[in-house]
Amino acid sequence: MDWCEPNYVYTKYVAEIWNSFSSFTMIFSGLYGAWVHRKTTERRFMFAFLAFAVVGTGSALFHGTLLRSMQLLDELPMVWCNTVFIYIVITMNDPPRHTRWNLIIAGFVSNVVVTYCVVFLDESQDLFLVAYGSGVIFVILFSLLYFKPVDDDWTRKAMSTDPESILGVCSDTHAHLVFVEMGVIMYGTGFALWLADRNFCPYVRSLQFHSLWHVGADLGTYTAVLGWIYRRHVMLRRKPSIRGNNLMTRWCDVAV
Repeated sequence: MDWCEPNYVYTKYVAEIWNSFSSFTMIFSGLYGAWVHRKTTERRFMFAFLAFAVVGTGSALFHGTLLRSMQLLDELPMVWCNTVFIYIVITMNDPPRHTRWNLIIAGFVSNVVVTYCVVFLDESQDLFLVAYGSGVIFVILFSLLYFKPVDDDWTRKAMSTDPESILGVCSDTHAHLVFVEMGVIMYGTGFALWLADRNFCPYVRSLQFHSLWHVGADLGTYTAVLGWIYRRHVMLRRKPSIRGNNLMTRWCDVAV
C-alpha cells in the first residue's frame, strides 16, 4: 500500500515522514499509560497499553519504508490488539484474578487464522479491513450498549463521600460512558480523515489527513481504555483511579 503523502520529500531515508512521525504518538501513549497505571490496574490493561506501542512501532516502520513486510507489522498488531480489547470488555464483570482461558485460546486461534489470511491471501487490504473493522465495531457497541450506568448504594456512597476522585461533568454513575463516548468521537473523527485521505487524495494531499488519523485513533482508543479501567474499578468496588495527565482527566477533573 502507498498512501496520499508524497514519498521521500524531506529525506531519502523516510518514505512518508508525516505518517511515520505521527505513529510515535501511539508508542508514547502506550508506554506512558502502562507506566502511570502499573501499580493501580490489572495485567489485562497493561497488555492493552503496551499494544499501543507495538502498533505504533509497526506503523512507523511501514510508513517509513513502504515495504510489504513492514505493512504486515503495521496491520497484524492492530488485529491482535483488538483481541485484547475484546477480552477486556467481555470480562468486565468477572471477579478479580479470574482468567477466562477459553477466551484466550479462542482469541489466539482466531489471530492465527486471520494472520494467515492477511499474509497469504490479502492482496487488496480488504481482509485486513474486515478483520480489524469488525473487532472495532464489536468493542464499541459492546461498551456503549452493554455497559449500563452503575447505580447502586455503594457507588452513590463512594461518589458522595469521596469528592476528590470524580468531579465536574463526570460526577455521576455515567462517568465510564463519558470516557468511552469521547473516545468513540475522537476515533471516529480520525477515521473520517482516513477516508478523506484515501478517497480524495488530490484535493487533501497537503493536509496530511492520514497522520491525523493516527493521532485521532490513538487518543480515541487511549480514552476508551481509561473508561474501561474506570468501569472495572467500580465493578470491583474500588476507588476509580485514572492516572496521568491527559485530556479526559483534565476535563473530568479526575484526581491523579
